[in-house]
Amino acid sequence: MKKLTKNSGITLIALVITIIVLLILAGVTIMSVTGENGILSRSISAREETKKAQALEELKEKIMEVQIDKKGEATLQDIIDALESDTENSYTVSTELATITGELPDLADKMELYILYKDYWFKVNSKLEVTFVKDSDSNDNNVEENKEDENVVKISDKASLEDFRNKINSGEKFENKTIKLTANIDLGGSTENKWTPIGDTEEHAFTGTFDGDGHTIENLCISAEGTSQGLFGYNKGTIKNLGIASINIIASSEGESTDANIGFIAGYNSGTIANCYNEADVEFTGGYHVGGIVGYLYTNGKISECYNSGDILGTTEPVGGAVCGIVGYAKDNCRIEYCYNTGDITNHASGQNARAAGISNGGVVVESCYNTGTIILKQDDNPKTWPVSAGIVAQLNGSGGMYNCYNIGETKIETTRTSSLRNGSIAGWTQEDIENCYCWCSEGVEAVAEKYEDEKTIKCEVTVKSNKEDMKNIASELGENFKEDENEINYGYPILVWQDKQ
Repeated sequence: MKKLTKNSGITLIALVITIIVLLILAGVTIMSVTGENGILSRSISAREETKKAQALEELKEKIMEVQIDKKGEATLQDIIDALESDTENSYTVSTELATITGELPDLADKMELYILYKDYWFKVNSKLEVTFVKDSDSNDNNVEENKEDENVVKISDKASLEDFRNKINSGEKFENKTIKLTANIDLGGSTENKWTPIGDTEEHAFTGTFDGDGHTIENLCISAEGTSQGLFGYNKGTIKNLGIASINIIASSEGESTDANIGFIAGYNSGTIANCYNEADVEFTGGYHVGGIVGYLYTNGKISECYNSGDILGTTEPVGGAVCGIVGYAKDNCRIEYCYNTGDITNHASGQNARAAGISNGGVVVESCYNTGTIILKQDDNPKTWPVSAGIVAQLNGSGGMYNCYNIGETKIETTRTSSLRNGSIAGWTQEDIENCYCWCSEGVEAVAEKYEDEKTIKCEVTVKSNKEDMKNIASELGENFKEDENEINYGYPILVWQDKQ
């Protein structure tokens, strides 16, 4: 690393000696000058803080110049290129918090850089935000703010993920720990190599924080057998920043449907799942409550800023079997907020009272969500059945409600029956309030197929647009969590505010 040029003039040592002499003549003791909290120590500390702040501001300015040059689309690689071409200053760039020499770092799957500049290490994340980490002469070379947090467990490959899974399923608790992925993980799943979920029983439910850190899980293969199936079986903690890139669901050994709750992130969730997604197309036989994110959302469970863009085609058999884009079934004070589905959802059911929906089914508060996928319920003939298909929530019941949502996806029920069909663009059946929602209805479909008011009068405020193009102009009516699709990432239809920040 190149030495920084020092300004000429009175050296620091000479200046210090002069100050000490003057202070002694003034009656100030040596200890008050040179002690741990003495004048000199405080002066040097203040000087060091000034240098550190100046270096931080200079680095921020450098990155801002790159951002301006790239019109706000700069990447970490652009930052590396700019620093390499800067001949006036010296930098060391790494993807780990340690000095390296030779070739520049490989940024594959990396979400942050570490830059040594003017004797200080700084971290630059994927949003190009800069923070101070430590002094260059510190003996501590860990990533997190001068010391490795003992409560952070890092996972970089299949073997370490399996090891973590086995510890959870053996009863080890990670309640106050964060599990953090540092790379995309390929599980290499197959019929012979099915994944055993993290948290295989409710007793072994995960209770810590699992941070995918923007990484994905590939080739996840799970069985339709069992109680709760997914990457996680039972989650009572927090799962965030994680994606499913590819998945396969294997039917039971007899090839028949079972009553498993299947969610690609978690089969059962009474914790929080945030900023997670599924982009895999899935076709399967088996399962009871099936969702692109969670199978069964229960007791104060929460889903926030999640999406499904994969096509999900399932065959369910039990009474009330459901296939939905986000959550298969929800119960008991649950909440789904700021989520969307763009995948086509199909439930080919032989059991009665089958459901299909873009977002969810059951007792849940759904706030600021939307669906653009086609929703199909294929129902085998059954004289006792009441099939339900809907763009947002199939059957909205106890402790639920729907607010500020919209649907432009086509909804269908394919059956030879001619009665007891609940096919709604927003909801198939509701006994809870629906407020400030918008939809376009396919032919023969109502906004809400059936209302059940019982002893209370419910609100059902849905605005129906006869032309799909008119649905592109409703962002302001949907509230502060939506915005216009200026960059055409949703074909001009309103998007959630967080989508534009990705």
